[in-house]
Amino acid sequence: MSGEIPVVTLLGAEASRLIVALQRLAADAPPFTLVGGLAVLARLASVYPYRTTGDLDAVTRGHDRDDFLEVLKGPGIEPAPKGDRLLVGDVGVDIIPTGEIDFDGFENIPEKDAIFVLSHHWAMTTSRPLTIADGTGATATCPTAIPPALVAMKLGSVQNRRSERPEKVASDSRDLYFLLQQFDRDGSIAEAIRLGPVPLLPLIASAAQRTLVDGAELLQRSLLVYSSATPQPPFADDLIFVGERLMAGLQAA
Repeated sequence: MSGEIPVVTLLGAEASRLIVALQRLAADAPPFTLVGGLAVLARLASVYPYRTTGDLDAVTRGHDRDDFLEVLKGPGIEPAPKGDRLLVGDVGVDIIPTGEIDFDGFENIPEKDAIFVLSHHWAMTTSRPLTIADGTGATATCPTAIPPALVAMKLGSVQNRRSERPEKVASDSRDLYFLLQQFDRDGSIAEAIRLGPVPLLPLIASAAQRTLVDGAELLQRSLLVYSSATPQPPFADDLIFVGERLMAGLQAA
């Protein structure tokens, strides 16, 4: 039946812990879109159940951590010591506020800031409801970023984290590879980006060239050092392949 919300099942104690926290957010928090590791895992779970994550990431339409704390009540809800982050039990939740974008002069914003702002805003405006379940029957339903928006956000994350968080570069690179390998075989990721906000296409094309093609060897080194997940890390040739395929799709008429 059309209109039904898809359901994805994630197994394991870590997934159950996150789903319980997500239940509380979905029930009582201001509107948000799930992004980050759990969104990637949910979108890829039926194909590559390789990823683990320990926290949640939520994009909002202007709501910040304090807005969440005002409405989320009960034991285990508290601000985290750093950043726009709160704790739901032992699960950290990063709150990423976004709002309407004024494109007048947008080209003057530094590229790394522009791709962060635009990709997260796009994730929120294109999200679709998804139910995430565990093996015990617990479920949480919320708007969740779609694969093209996850690719856009991950391209920004990889280039922004190279110097300060090399271990995150490895996990972001794996996410990028598997998202593109699975969902861009028919050009769907590229097509969605072409049809997205006008400034998005050149930002993604530039980031893909710099990160997946020109920077493939650097990403491979990070993957070999910091990645212990299975299947084996994608290698430089794999990253170049999905990067060039994406770029070819972005240039299609």
